[in-house]
Amino acid sequence: MRYRYERAVTFSPQTVRLYPRTDQAIVTHRLKTEVNPPGDVQYRRDLFDNVIAQCILGEAGERLEITVQLDIEIAPKNPFHFLVANHAVNLPFDYTEAELQVLAPFCEVRPEDAAPTEELWALTGQRNTVEVLLNVVQLLQREIAYEIRPEGEARTPREVLELRSGACRDIAQLCAVLLRKTGLAVRLVSGFFCQVDVEIKERRMDRELHAWVEVYLPGAGWIGLDPTNGIFCDHRFVATAVGARMADIAPIEGSYFGSEKVPAQFEAHLDIQPRVEPDLEVLAGRVEASLAEAELELTMGGEPTFVPDKPEGAEWVYAAVGPTKLGYAYQVADAVAERLWPGSVVFYTPGKLYPGEVNPRWAVNVIRMDEACEVPMVPPEDMGAGAANLRDLLPETLGVAPSWQRASDPRDEKREAWVLPLDHVDGAWTSQPWPAAELVLTLAEGPAGLRLPLNQLPEGAPRRALVLDVFADHLEIFLPPLLAGPFKELVFKAAALSPGRVRWQGYVPPEIPEGWAVMGCTADPGVLELNLPPCRVWTEYRDWLVRLEAITAEKGLTTVRKGRLPAGTGGGSHLLFGGPTLAANPFFTRPEWIASILRYWQHHPALAYLFTGNYVGPASQAPRPDESGKTCLDLELACRQLETLKPGDRRSEIHELLRHLQTDLGGNTHRSEASFDKFWNLPQGGYGLIEFRALETLPKPAWSSTVALLWRALLTFLHHRPCRTSLEDWGHRLHDQYLLPAFLWQDLTQVLSELAEFGFGFDPEIFREIWAWRFPRLCAAGQVTVRRALESWPPLAEVPVLGGSTSRFVDGSMERWEFLAPPSALSAEAVFIDGRELLFRKLNGREMISGLRFRAAALYPALHPEIPVQVPLTLTLATRDENRILHAWRYDGNAFVEAPEANDQTLEPGPPCEAAIPGAYTHDLRIGKSFFG
Repeated sequence: MRYRYERAVTFSPQTVRLYPRTDQAIVTHRLKTEVNPPGDVQYRRDLFDNVIAQCILGEAGERLEITVQLDIEIAPKNPFHFLVANHAVNLPFDYTEAELQVLAPFCEVRPEDAAPTEELWALTGQRNTVEVLLNVVQLLQREIAYEIRPEGEARTPREVLELRSGACRDIAQLCAVLLRKTGLAVRLVSGFFCQVDVEIKERRMDRELHAWVEVYLPGAGWIGLDPTNGIFCDHRFVATAVGARMADIAPIEGSYFGSEKVPAQFEAHLDIQPRVEPDLEVLAGRVEASLAEAELELTMGGEPTFVPDKPEGAEWVYAAVGPTKLGYAYQVADAVAERLWPGSVVFYTPGKLYPGEVNPRWAVNVIRMDEACEVPMVPPEDMGAGAANLRDLLPETLGVAPSWQRASDPRDEKREAWVLPLDHVDGAWTSQPWPAAELVLTLAEGPAGLRLPLNQLPEGAPRRALVLDVFADHLEIFLPPLLAGPFKELVFKAAALSPGRVRWQGYVPPEIPEGWAVMGCTADPGVLELNLPPCRVWTEYRDWLVRLEAITAEKGLTTVRKGRLPAGTGGGSHLLFGGPTLAANPFFTRPEWIASILRYWQHHPALAYLFTGNYVGPASQAPRPDESGKTCLDLELACRQLETLKPGDRRSEIHELLRHLQTDLGGNTHRSEASFDKFWNLPQGGYGLIEFRALETLPKPAWSSTVALLWRALLTFLHHRPCRTSLEDWGHRLHDQYLLPAFLWQDLTQVLSELAEFGFGFDPEIFREIWAWRFPRLCAAGQVTVRRALESWPPLAEVPVLGGSTSRFVDGSMERWEFLAPPSALSAEAVFIDGRELLFRKLNGREMISGLRFRAAALYPALHPEIPVQVPLTLTLATRDENRILHAWRYDGNAFVEAPEANDQTLEPGPPCEAAIPGAYTHDLRIGKSFFG
């Protein structure tokens, strides 16, 4: 608090009452009082047992400044956790003589406080005490309008009743008088109301001190009531002073002296901020400790995606495979095997064949077994002889007949492959020659082991084989499908006989034993996807991202696509959570935990939209369930059934309850914000994993790992404090508001605040950096800020594609912007887009907001082909009274350029910009005339 005077004055001792009255929910760890002019600060307790500071100031000055810094710990407190004595359960009741001796000052209604409160409320009949008190504070909250008035004396209760408005101290004093008239002892309270959001420093809102009352109930003690908000006081109310009169609880009390009255100015600033932890390792330690306390083993994995520094060709735009992607995959896998997992094997495996794609996808896996596998190295010129030696010795080592058969390759007549029919049955290796006179590989793409003419073999012939392909500088060894034990044996024995570098190929064992780990480099549309092994703790996950960033950068890969505006790879960075084994999976026996997670995510659109790519909505890779044609009723019923399942392993019931709801519009269980495709989707997806897909790879590993820790902290938080709030029917508000960056930031700060209250205090600065990168500022038009927003591109009908099957397109011709401005600027100035005024609505106490959609491109296919492209656009600021142009900017589709030649001209405004729904925040420039009259 700061007082300024026109001339120097002297000061009486200043009494400060800003120190918490600690109880079971509040602990003060540190307090510090600073005064200017310098003085002696003495702490003591006053008549009401308040901690006060007496500040003795020895110097005169033109300024008096008192600063109090507090570091307090607040634990959750149930405001109704008390029992009232039997004689006080109903009103009216009488205090005992012993109680009245102490409480008398708090029961008295002084003449100056007298007011006709009966016209507002009076006790009639005998009623439950707690219900009466709750009704009183709710009545005052409804009937008395709240106003902010930091200076001046409190209004009398009579004045508050006449005006039907007042500051918190006015309403508290009225409440005290009203309750004292019923015979209750009431004391006035001042302090802090700590309901605040985690926020970056420059965006924190100034706070005000708060006032409320406490009522003495026999058996329960002093119970806090806040008539301003209409609630009983919980842990958010930190009392610093109590008393019978307003003067008893004044935060600062004192006077000044001068030869004459000196005009003074008063300033007050209160900053309440939940404590955050800038050290993520410390924060991660709290999360892991909380998981351990609940006896939860929660593994996490990820799928960051990469593109070349200069991506070229369809494989780096929309196609999964192409001429260069496999080479990049081998470079990354070889580096991981060499630097991070020495003794592991790099293993090529075939992937899925998706509709519309000519060739199947692939993965290059790094497999670390429980023992290191070493391959002897010999000069490349001995490769042919070494391969022949391997063919001679390997059957003998395995104890099978040397049933090798030569296979010709029609794609390269100079090359040949050798095939050994091989299987592992009942603990032993078996081999028998194929009855084919000549083996000719098919013309399909891929390694020789995938091109065997198995369709030409007679019925009953074995169809598993080891294939050896000899190259100038390496061997390709394709293994038959095997379980983990035989797989390891065959790799180790073949490696020991190999003459040099080996490219292993085949199929990864279906079940990975404990002590093994797999990291994969997989082909995905437009990107190279890296599949991390399951990590038991967050620091292990973070270390993977850091190391992979160094390796990929060295190989010419990046997580950013260069262009007009910053953008990620366009691929995902999905997070997968599960257990170390299926037997120890934490989700199978806790279906109510899954319901809590799904409820919370549905209530917070920021978790769906803030960290994903530019492509959101029903047709995206990670649509929310409530934008995928699912009704809130169906989703709510599923959550309620999860919450009432009987104890035990409920994996099958969980899967059946969710598999039809966590999908996209077409029923695809993989394409969902929270995908259960790998939960218990037998036979190939029974891994007990929940995959969060609304995440894009960010340009910095620190950003991606922080988001991953946020997800892990949220899952932990939601286990300890389940979310049971019914699902929100967002309707049009979901896209109208939450595709705008400011609303997403508001929602995220609410999430961070809840975590901070629980003890997981994330520093919001790093999230603000991500937010600013995701939604870059396009133009600073005076005090108006224009940012890129998100757009939901609608799916279109099927379109035949030459040479392939039908393909699904989306209408990507639309773009959305967000406009933010302070109310003071918009009171004198108006914002126009192509001469049409853009209307703003209130976002918070200091910002107004508006959204704008417009047609940015002419694409085929697209909706409404007769509506022309609306770029270039002109953004104009003009005076409201005369429509005089103050500034103008032209947007050409790439950037805003100021147009000074338009300044000082008069604007001829057209019709205002229209919204598709009355009262919406976002306007659509395509609407020329309102739909609503």
